[in-house]
Amino acid sequence: KSIAYYAGFVNIPLNEVVNSLLKNWKTWDLYAIHLMFYKRSNTNKRSSERSSERSSERSSERSSERSNKGSNMPVDIFTTYIDELMMNQLDPDPTKRKNVSELMDKIQEIYYL
Repeated sequence: KSIAYYAGFVNIPLNEVVNSLLKNWKTWDLYAIHLMFYKRSNTNKRSSERSSERSSERSSERSSERSNKGSNMPVDIFTTYIDELMMNQLDPDPTKRKNVSELMDKIQEIYYL
């Protein structure tokens, strides 16, 4: 996706490329935050997976049954939805990312499923 999006800037004058990129400056912070949290989330998952492999079967059953505070959704399903939302926010095409308001609405929707 990145190659396809940025290929549109090939052989375009630099000032036009800069102007085009600057039109989407409002999405840069959200992109950076999602990238940071996504990387951290994946690091935590790998660490958690190694830890759970060493733990007993009974312990892993209890952790998968836990729910998020305020939500009836099991932790692993909630995390899956949040991961999917983060991946959508990491789209290289800034016009396909949600703005802050849309993002908050989606998070609330996921939280109260």
